[in-house]
Amino acid sequence: MRTIARILILLSLLVCFTNIAHAQESAGKLFEKALFLEESEGDLQKAIATYEEIIKKYGSDAEIASKAQLHIGFCYEKLGKTEAIKAYELVVEKYSNQKEQVATALARLDELKKEPPTGLSVIKIEGWVKPGMAFEPYQISPSGTFGVGLEFMKGQNIITYDFETKEVNFVTDYKWEEAGAVCWTYHPILSPDSKEIVYYYSCDDKNGPAGN
Repeated sequence: MRTIARILILLSLLVCFTNIAHAQESAGKLFEKALFLEESEGDLQKAIATYEEIIKKYGSDAEIASKAQLHIGFCYEKLGKTEAIKAYELVVEKYSNQKEQVATALARLDELKKEPPTGLSVIKIEGWVKPGMAFEPYQISPSGTFGVGLEFMKGQNIITYDFETKEVNFVTDYKWEEAGAVCWTYHPILSPDSKEIVYYYSCDDKNGPAGN
């Protein structure tokens, strides 16, 4: 009888672990789908809906749920909506034990809650591959002399722009039509001493989408 009981216990544990593994695999696949919608397809509304589905179905998995909530913030920020702040605040409130996601959410909240200098929300820079390259500053240096942001014409690159000299410096140099991997960047953050820039990037290649 003891042997049978042990076998039944082992079988129950095996079923339990199998179900957990299956749930984690399903959550991972759904997250990959949402990430593809966000970064490759650019369908931010569908991406948000998919991330919300992940939270609803797999909310007990704090790691995957916190990543989904963080990316909801990314999507709203790309859409230019104030819902991004609430999305990031939920990461901090609900997933305080997920240090990496919380740190990123706090960094974005710090940037979004800053008062931007008047008249610097969008600047048009002439004389590049295509005239009228848009520069969207995410952060202005403490000195107020230059901004860190994105350009969208030859690719989606991190650049700095000197407000006095009008000089543009490309931190990255990705091109939309470049052969092989197609990469783009987003969410640049300037270090406190203005000497370094941290940013996210994603690449699509023949093996499928990838990102960091």
